Amino acid sequence: MGGEADKKILLLDGDDLGLDFEKTFLERPEIRFVEAPRGEELLAALRRERPDLLVVGIHASNPESLRICREVKSDRALDGIPVLLLSTPTLRREAESSGADALVFKPLVQREFLEVVRGLLAVRERRSARYPVRVRIAFVHEREEIETFSQDLSETGAFLRSTRLPPPGARIPLRLRLPGDENEIACDGVVRGPRGPGRGAGGSVGFGVEFDHMIPSDRFRLSRFVRDRLSRPVELP
Repeated sequence: MGGEADKKILLLDGDDLGLDFEKTFLERPEIRFVEAPRGEELLAALRRERPDLLVVGIHASNPESLRICREVKSDRALDGIPVLLLSTPTLRREAESSGADALVFKPLVQREFLEVVRGLLAVRERRSARYPVRVRIAFVHEREEIETFSQDLSETGAFLRSTRLPPPGARIPLRLRLPGDENEIACDGVVRGPRGPGRGAGGSVGFGVEFDHMIPSDRFRLSRFVRDRLSRPVELP
C-alpha cells in the first residue's frame, strides 16, 4: 500500500457481503482492520482507536451511516480521521452533503477504490508530521517505570530516546507532560520500530510509539501543541 508502518482501517457497512468485498480489496500485510461496534459505541471506539481511515457504506434502507459520517466530521476530538463514503449513485446528493473526505460509488472497482484509499492514507501521514522537541516521558517496561525524553513528537506518536527497547508491537503505559502544561497526559503506546545507533534521528538509540487509548481532551491538547510548534519550528538544544 506504500509505506512500512501499519495502518488501521475501520470498516462500517450494514451489508455483510459488501463488507467482505471491501476487506478483500484492502487486505495487505500492513493493514489492520478495527472492529466497528454499532450505535453510540462507534464514536467511542473511534476516539479510542484513532484509525488512519474510516470507511462507511450507506444504504437507502439505513440512513444511519450518513448521520455517523456527519457526527465524525463535526467532532473536534476526531479531527484528522479521513472518512471514505461508499454509496450507490441513487444516493449521490445525500452522500455529497455528508462532509466525507471522499466518495466512491458501488459496485466497487478495485483499482479506483484502492487509489482513493491510498490518497486518504497519504493525507493522514502528512498530518502526522513530527516536531523535534524534548519532552519528559515515562514508560513501563518489564514492570519497571523508566523516565526518558522524546526525540520528536507528533499528533499520533513520538520517538523516545532509550537503551531499553521494548519489542515491536508491545503495548506500554506512557506518561508525559507538555511544556507549559501542568496537566499530565496518560495513555498507551504501541511500539513501532526500535532503532540501534545511527538509525534514529541524529543517530539516537530508542524506539517509536504510536499513541493509543488517549482520552479526547488530552488528544486535543496534544494536537494543539504540535500544530502550534510546527508553525514555528525550533531546533533541539
